[in-house]
Amino acid sequence: FNIVTIPLTLPSGNHSITVFASDVFGNNASRTVDFAVESQNIRISSLDVPTFGKPNTTLSINAAVTNTLVEAASNVEVQLLVNGNVTRTAFINISGEASIVQEFSIALNSGRYNISVRAVQLPQERFLDDNILGKEILITDKVPLLLVDDDTNVNDSVYKEAILAAGGLGYDFVPFDVSERGPPGFELMNQFPLVVWFSGGNLTLSSIERETLQNYLNSRGYLLMFSNILGRDIGNTDFYKEFLFADFRRAGRSKTIEGRFRDPIGRGLLFGITEEGDEIKPRPLATESFRYSGGE
Repeated sequence: FNIVTIPLTLPSGNHSITVFASDVFGNNASRTVDFAVESQNIRISSLDVPTFGKPNTTLSINAAVTNTLVEAASNVEVQLLVNGNVTRTAFINISGEASIVQEFSIALNSGRYNISVRAVQLPQERFLDDNILGKEILITDKVPLLLVDDDTNVNDSVYKEAILAAGGLGYDFVPFDVSERGPPGFELMNQFPLVVWFSGGNLTLSSIERETLQNYLNSRGYLLMFSNILGRDIGNTDFYKEFLFADFRRAGRSKTIEGRFRDPIGRGLLFGITEEGDEIKPRPLATESFRYSGGE
């Protein structure tokens, strides 16, 4: 069969197209397709929301509002929603096939919020799926950490609760799910003084993730990495040896871990590990906070 392309320019409204075909043997066929050409369509093409902010401090929310059709749209209502409630409204005019950046300012109390910007349906607009975009924001007066979940098989809620319980020490977190959003970029990570990364499964850190983390560490960021098989997976890489300052020894077995005497992190701690994991050895530039019981 052959595909025939016929360019058409149609006015807005409902249309039907019928295609007729025949062959040399006198066989005939036809097919009709009904469709509509929109006369109005507005979409929120991008949304810029800070990842976190401080309580009662003015934040800038910017949304690109786009008229996808050739006819101008007037008196377009654009709304700012906080947790689904309209808090700000603006009315704008947009030329055909053009975009306007609409800015909203807002100050919030401490908490986690969903910030959305919505273009209200125009009288002749029917497709509405692209009329709204939303993002999460953390408002806190504590030190924000980026909590990266790169292991769908591990329930990291206990770690989130631990960070929240340490709120008296001045910490809070922004969650990031790699399975939903892909690996975090350097620009995002560089907003945080510390990244807590949970990795696992058969693959731990891809080459792209290692390069991003390397740039983050070179920019004086701090990384707390959790993984059962990181050494077995990438223990022979420069990143593991020269940036994590660790040598992989062997697959782990049940161990008792004790904190180093006088170390500010490990001092006074003693706990057991029963799950399979990596046994590692610190390299010369590493500071040892824990060791395996018995001096290993």
